[in-house]
Amino acid sequence: MIGVAYQLGQLPLSLESLEWGIQETMGSAATENWQAFKMGRKIVVDAQVEEVVKKANDHHQIVAEKSEILKRGHRGGKKLSQQYWQLVAQANNEIPLSAKGQCLLAERVYDLIQFEGIDLAKNFVERLQRLSKKDHSQFNSLLRRQPYGICIVL
Repeated sequence: MIGVAYQLGQLPLSLESLEWGIQETMGSAATENWQAFKMGRKIVVDAQVEEVVKKANDHHQIVAEKSEILKRGHRGGKKLSQQYWQLVAQANNEIPLSAKGQCLLAERVYDLIQFEGIDLAKNFVERLQRLSKKDHSQFNSLLRRQPYGICIVL
């Protein structure tokens, strides 16, 4: 349950604080509890991706909603929110994606920030950009035609 609440942006705690708290208070059950926490986060991510695929909203709406969550839920949230917005904008300018692909990209970048931080999200976007360059020249823009690949690039 804590993993679910954290992933939804409902806990005013950092990932590091939660991990420390679990390690310090759970003793020999810490590993099992940490795995349960991560499973709760994954449940939310899987549900969010499924919802995005169904709705295929305008990616600007997704970025606005996720930026607000980042702003409220993290120390230095305003800066993190701006980094998220810039990363998604940069990726959408450089990677030719359908509207659905842009939505999936915005969701996945947010998920990676929440999961492990901005560096992992930047790494993901860089990999996606490299893949897009190869895709465009070698595979006739398969990434644009099959945006669900964004979910599994890493």
